[in-house]
Amino acid sequence: MKIPLEELRKCYLFKELSDSELAAIAAIGKSEVYNQESTVFREGEVPQALYLIHYGSIKTEAWGPGGHEQPFSFLGNGATFGESAFVAHQPRITHAVAMERTEVFYFPFSALEGIFAENPSMALKFFRALSLHLGRVLHNCILEISRLREEVVNHHHHHHR
Repeated sequence: MKIPLEELRKCYLFKELSDSELAAIAAIGKSEVYNQESTVFREGEVPQALYLIHYGSIKTEAWGPGGHEQPFSFLGNGATFGESAFVAHQPRITHAVAMERTEVFYFPFSALEGIFAENPSMALKFFRALSLHLGRVLHNCILEISRLREEVVNHHHHHHR
């Protein structure tokens, strides 16, 4: 299936790209269908690609302490996942599972790197979008951590009066 450019344009990573730049991204994209409960990638794997959900839904989860699965996020049509690994190249810290029949477009990191090496201005647009996104994620994590800390402190006080 050919990847529709307007679908790419809706994605925050590619928002700033011109039509010809979008076409270059579309050209390296591949499509894969996952059945319900199929794993897209596992924690600990070496990341190979970033993913965009064409239709369906994905949950990402991490193993919590004591080996329990902690759902991390639920993603639907048009959402991307797996992109943060593009910068760090560290093993995946979550696994991603299809919650229903789901088609994803995936973009191999090696192919993206090839395009960016030839188009520095395109790389700049992409990495700016990714940085803003990761900044927001970090910001939300910090807020969540301070909220949880407060809960723990309040809980602690109630039990020690």
